[in-house]
Amino acid sequence: MPELGQFLGALMVSVAHARRIADEEATAIAEYYKSHPLLEGMSHPRIRVREMVVEIPLLVETLEEGEANIPEDHETVVEELMKELDDAAKEEDVELNEQFVRRFRNVLSRQLRRVAIGTGGTIRSPREAVARSVELAFAKQVKRMQAENPRWIRPEQAKAISAELRNRAFEVALKRVGQPPAVMVSAVTAEVKDKATAANISRIRLTVTEEGLEWTSIEGADGARSHTLTPE
Repeated sequence: MPELGQFLGALMVSVAHARRIADEEATAIAEYYKSHPLLEGMSHPRIRVREMVVEIPLLVETLEEGEANIPEDHETVVEELMKELDDAAKEEDVELNEQFVRRFRNVLSRQLRRVAIGTGGTIRSPREAVARSVELAFAKQVKRMQAENPRWIRPEQAKAISAELRNRAFEVALKRVGQPPAVMVSAVTAEVKDKATAANISRIRLTVTEEGLEWTSIEGADGARSHTLTPE
């Protein structure tokens, strides 16, 4: 028995694959036109489904309740991030003195307590709140240390360490990832015919609009290339 989101997702995936199959055939036709003495000067056909409307009868079988996220306790998060701070600083060849480490730990601990109180442990995705708390605590202490010793750390080093702390915060913010509620449905024709009545059948009218993506390649100053998917 599929979940409603999976069922609708499968329909949209099928439309995307239909576009792929049509484009593959379009390239084959283009090659044929190119080799034909009378067709080579003509534009070759390419079929696109700009919009598709599907009306589907469904039986809603059950509604499964979701599960809330279980945040990691802030003491564990602090310890994990302190380890990451030490590793990232060594990687960037930045020396952390005892005063900076102590201040960062204290500020980070206060920030994470505020996150826990503010969300009550029920926020759907607390990772961003934790990551921002880490970035803020680190930025505060870097600014404070630079006021005392401007040459202590370079901007690119601080940026790299902050990025590592943020990534680690996302990894350790949750003890267990929750699950959203799920609507379980039946769309098999035989089942719908056998079980459906005027009182329990539901209908979904789904309009799927196609948009294309294309790869964009950009060469940086160092010669490295980055590839990004952008709308057509």
